[in-house]
Amino acid sequence: MFKYTNIKLGLIKVNDQFMFIERAIRGGVTQCSNRFAEGNHIYTGQKYDNTKDDEYLMYYDTNGLYASMMSQDKLQYKDLEWLSGVETNNFDVKQIGDDKKEGFFLQCDIEH
Repeated sequence: MFKYTNIKLGLIKVNDQFMFIERAIRGGVTQCSNRFAEGNHIYTGQKYDNTKDDEYLMYYDTNGLYASMMSQDKLQYKDLEWLSGVETNNFDVKQIGDDKKEGFFLQCDIEH
């Protein structure tokens, strides 16, 4: 991937940052889904409602997520920094624009 993007991968010089990333490396399957979803397009046959916008359901079976994101220039590859306490408290992932030039590694506690 680096051959095609001409990105020079930076070294992680802070041990805490290295361990943060190292502990996040996992294998296996991750899935986010809703219990029910229904598309609306001409291929749904008699259920198609032409008075509504067309909606398609997408399923991505993706391997190599890091490489995929690197090709979109969305992940940090050098000059890693921790957010300050104030930045962390005010961080809202929904406010990150699609055109933002920096990426983030997030650690989340998920309850279900």
